Amino acid sequence: MSSPVFAVRIRPDPRLQLLVRLTGLLFCAAGAAAIGVMDLSWPWRALCMAAWIGDCARALYRQQRAARRVATIRIDAEGGISGRAADGTAVGLRLMTGSVVLANIAWLRLRLDDGSEYGQLLAARCSENEAWHGLQLIWQQCRESFGQSCRA
Repeated sequence: MSSPVFAVRIRPDPRLQLLVRLTGLLFCAAGAAAIGVMDLSWPWRALCMAAWIGDCARALYRQQRAARRVATIRIDAEGGISGRAADGTAVGLRLMTGSVVLANIAWLRLRLDDGSEYGQLLAARCSENEAWHGLQLIWQQCRESFGQSCRA
């Protein structure tokens, strides 16, 4: 008889998802401002700015679209990660390199089964205590088993 696998379920906070999008918008505006003061003729600045803003808009749209598809994240002690949509259907996830879990905050880089990628910001104050402590425990004890199939 095998023992059950220890796992935690974390529900991402919509406020933190909004913070990620607002930060993306801020960096988009900062990049556009930097392009605006470059020593280029105005047609080249306009072209570069349009390309920059278009790329930022595409990245922000993909981030929002992927984040909306995942209502809960389940991480187990064997390095498995999966998600559930709001309607309860399973969402396949893979943890990518660049993810980090600290004492009060975590940044998870996730790839969905369809290949779309997004970042998920998690905070201790926004999560249930047991789930947050479980996430830290799993991360500390089993971090070498995460992301093995998707290392860059």
